[in-house]
Amino acid sequence: EGYGDSPQNHYIWGWNSQYEYEGVGWYTQEIDIPSDWSGKQVELKLSGVRWRSRIWLDGNYIGEYDSLSVSHYHDLSEYIQAGQKQRLSIQIDNRMIYPLEEGHINSLQTATRWGGITGGIELTAYSSLSIQNVTCTPNVGDQSFTFSVKLSQLTDGLSLRVQVSHENDDIAIEVQQNIETAEFSVKVELGEQAHLWTDEDPYLY
Repeated sequence: EGYGDSPQNHYIWGWNSQYEYEGVGWYTQEIDIPSDWSGKQVELKLSGVRWRSRIWLDGNYIGEYDSLSVSHYHDLSEYIQAGQKQRLSIQIDNRMIYPLEEGHINSLQTATRWGGITGGIELTAYSSLSIQNVTCTPNVGDQSFTFSVKLSQLTDGLSLRVQVSHENDDIAIEVQQNIETAEFSVKVELGEQAHLWTDEDPYLY
């Protein structure tokens, strides 16, 4: 909204931008990396991006992401230098990457053809050992859940505990399993005690 040219069109049936710009924009910032981030997984999160983001850290290319509907995540861990000042460069390209034409997510009339990073920027450090992804798949037939889990890395002596609770926080079932690979599955069987969801009884575990 704060950079570009005056709009060529004015819409009486929708919102209007003060400025319009279509193309590449750059954001750069010198950042102080805390000394206690050594050995940690460091992730950059960009929210409300249109449309494609590309990232560099001290001139090292990190990668790119394009989405209008979800946040962009970039892993900076490889190039993070704990206790040092580093230069973060973000390139945003708000040009039409895919032929969406006019739609609720891309409309001149609703001023959704914005550019930049409208939802904020977060830089977060995690333990080098972390859960990167969890997917829960229910099976009504045998009244069970299967949790597919992906870890950032594998170390000795790990185990995973899955606890399924009722709405009142009482434990319905608990399963513990030793971990031997970085990607694995855990099946939790509720059996005949399973409380199934219906539109008349929308029960949630």
